[in-house]
Amino acid sequence: MRLFWRLAVCLLAAGISSHARTQAAVAGEKTYIELILDSSISMGARVEGWKSRMDVAKAVMEQLIRDLPDDPNLIVALRIYGAELRKDLTPCEDTVLAQPFAPVAKARENMIDQVKSMKAGGMTPIALSLEQAALDFVDKTARNIIVLITDGEESCGGDPCAVSARLQADGIVMKPYVVGFALTEKQAALVRCIGEYYPASDTASLRQALSTIMARAVAPAHIEVQAWAGAVNVTGQAHIEIVRSTGEMVQWTRTAQDPPVVRAQVDEGQYTVHGHLAAGSQVLTAQAARIAARPGQTSVVRLDFGPLDGKVRVTAHASGQDVSDRVETRVLKANAPVAASWAGIPPATNLPAGEISDPFVQRQEAPGVQVRAGETVQIKMDFDPAGLLRIKVIADGKPLAAGEYFIYIGGEGGRREWLTERSVGVHMNSGSLPAPTTSQSSPGWPASADSGSARSRSPGAPWSRGSSRSVLLDVRFSMTALKR
Repeated sequence: MRLFWRLAVCLLAAGISSHARTQAAVAGEKTYIELILDSSISMGARVEGWKSRMDVAKAVMEQLIRDLPDDPNLIVALRIYGAELRKDLTPCEDTVLAQPFAPVAKARENMIDQVKSMKAGGMTPIALSLEQAALDFVDKTARNIIVLITDGEESCGGDPCAVSARLQADGIVMKPYVVGFALTEKQAALVRCIGEYYPASDTASLRQALSTIMARAVAPAHIEVQAWAGAVNVTGQAHIEIVRSTGEMVQWTRTAQDPPVVRAQVDEGQYTVHGHLAAGSQVLTAQAARIAARPGQTSVVRLDFGPLDGKVRVTAHASGQDVSDRVETRVLKANAPVAASWAGIPPATNLPAGEISDPFVQRQEAPGVQVRAGETVQIKMDFDPAGLLRIKVIADGKPLAAGEYFIYIGGEGGRREWLTERSVGVHMNSGSLPAPTTSQSSPGWPASADSGSARSRSPGAPWSRGSSRSVLLDVRFSMTALKR
């Protein structure tokens, strides 16, 4: 006879929680670029033969402005300091917005005219110019970029590095681009902290520096990240960090598409993407390193957290014997059955990561266990020692001899466990049993489901070979379960 035990496993709900904020899509995002030009007295110094710094800067800037793309999402402005454009300003207040923000097509001609009319004349109020520039941006949450061209350090007592750091911390501007034109090493050290620094000393190097800056500003590099756990896209649930090689965190947005994409506009360089994903009480991690970001290109990153489920394997013992191949296992979640495909010996299945609480067999309870994603948890169950079931069959007041009857015990799903004449002592797990059903059979006739079965304890006609009708027997039982 084959015996069956039932093992029920209660699985607590373990949803994946989200640690990442939802942000707006970046499609059609506008870029605001404000050029801040130095027109201080020092710009009159010679740099290329008879050409002054101002001559070189004006020629390079005019060509740069002409080459700006007519992109409706590119909004530009021009601020000039030290040009003495307004007589009501003191030398250290001399910073003027010569062209308010407007699309390139509308702003281009005025910007060129303003550049052509520049004359070296005043002081270098860089800190004040940065503060005023912050007020020029019409959308303080947009992608706001400052490009500063200077041939000297602050000359009005301000702290441009502190101002820049504050504007960046407040999220008003991205890290400014700074072109140091014909600066000494000492001067360069005083302005390098304002932002990303580019040195220039003549027409070619100034053009190269500004071309590089504008390429990054107008057509920046992007990083796009999708997070997966096995075959499941979890970008919407994962907490994602994009980090520069310098350790700086990069701001990103999450698109509204389904599935979403985490997208960041970045400067050229190397980046690392970190991810964290909650799976029940477990936090999964993933990382993608050495991601190269190049202007005008999008680097696509796939974070893989691995599977969200774990394997559960059940072993069972009774009276010192391994009965794992005779275990029926069910999984419950909030007292409701959960589909699980058990296979192998000992049986195993995959379940979502989370808590397994109070596994029980009959009236036994086992400690709760944790199912961890990508790992295998072993459940070991020890059943009560088996008892000995002895059955005596009486028909019409007379005991039936072995071979004149067969007995089966009904199981779930219509199964029948047969107790044959060889079942002198049948070892079964102690506890309540379904009422046995007896059927009469002639000696030596094989027991089968078609042999007829007694559904009543009323007297009836004897059964004969070949008969297909049920034989009703007056049967009573004397059953004793003896513990070993």
